[in-house]
Order: sequence, then C-alpha cells, then structure tokens
Amino acid sequence: MVAKRRDLKIPNAPLGVGFWATRKLVRAGKRDAKKYKDLRDTTPTHLIKRLESIAQIEQRKVNEWLVLQLSPLRTGNAALEALIAQLEEQIKVYELDLGPTGRIRKANSKRLDGLRQQRLNAISQRESNFATGLGLIEIAAEALDTWRRFFESQAAIYIRARALKLKQNPPAGAAQLPVFEAVDLIDVRDFQEPRLQIQEGTE
Repeated sequence: MVAKRRDLKIPNAPLGVGFWATRKLVRAGKRDAKKYKDLRDTTPTHLIKRLESIAQIEQRKVNEWLVLQLSPLRTGNAALEALIAQLEEQIKVYELDLGPTGRIRKANSKRLDGLRQQRLNAISQRESNFATGLGLIEIAAEALDTWRRFFESQAAIYIRARALKLKQNPPAGAAQLPVFEAVDLIDVRDFQEPRLQIQEGTE
C-alpha cells in the first residue's frame, strides 16, 4: 500500500522580477503618479489589484498541486488504517486464547507473531506516508509565500516609480506596500493529528 504520487512541478513564483516586467511596472508607476500623488496612499490601484489577483491565482495552483500530491497518500493511509484495525482485532483473538493444546498453541503463536509483524509494517508504512505528506506541505507553504514575496517585489517597483516621478525619491524600503490578501493553505489537519502508536505487547 505504498502511495504513488503524481510527479508534477510545484508552481513556485519566479526568483525575481525580470527586466521587461520591471520596465512595464516602472512605466505604469510613472503613468499613475498623477492619480495617486500621496506615496503613502495605500488605496490599491488597478494595477496593484491585477498583480494581487495574478498572485492569488498562482497560489490556488499551489493548493491544487498539493491536493494532487496528497490524494494518493490519503487513500493509502485510509487503507492502512483499515488494515491495522483488522489486524488488531485478529491479534486480540489470539492473545485471549491461543488454543486448547500445545500443538495448536504453538501454531497460533506463530500466526500471532506474523500478525504483529504485519501490524508493525503497516504502521511503518503509514508513518512514512505521513512524513512524505508533511514534506509536501512544507514545500507548498513555501511556494505560497514565494508568490507573496513576488507580489511585494512587483508592488515595490511600481510604487517607487510613482515616487520618483513625483520627485520624492524615497529610500527603497520607504514606500508603503499594499497588504496582500494571501490564499490560505488547504486543510491538512489529517497530516498533523497524532498517528497510531505501537502498543505495548505487540512487538
């Protein structure tokens, strides 16, 4: 019951704003300078809203990627949980009574050892699936943040160009960046809740 994931590339944001994109943002900033004369006016302009919308769309793609990656792990974990529960019931039966005779008890003792090992193997696989899922969740969380940072980089270029057009010439970090309404990570609580523990007496 090893989960097979789809090998899709995580949709990270670009590492930086490219040359031509920067030029477009500078031109837009100069064009909008007369409309928004106060550098600290945080009212989102049409361009800021468009940049934010694009970043949010890409963040939703990150969540879609994570859903696809976690889907086989979730399916596998559900099957493993059912298997573990079934094995535990069988183990309890043998633990309560191994049989009436020495020969039967010896045979059932071997079966019990086998069932315990199957349970341990299932738990180990389930823990491996959880570890894989948590790794994917961390990757997705970072990818979501790359789009926030990319939006802020674009907004900073645009706002600074507005300021320069108005001959305010602020330091690079002086402009007030608009608040970015980030898309939340999908619900991943099923990978964060306590997992099954190996009970005493099953080893």
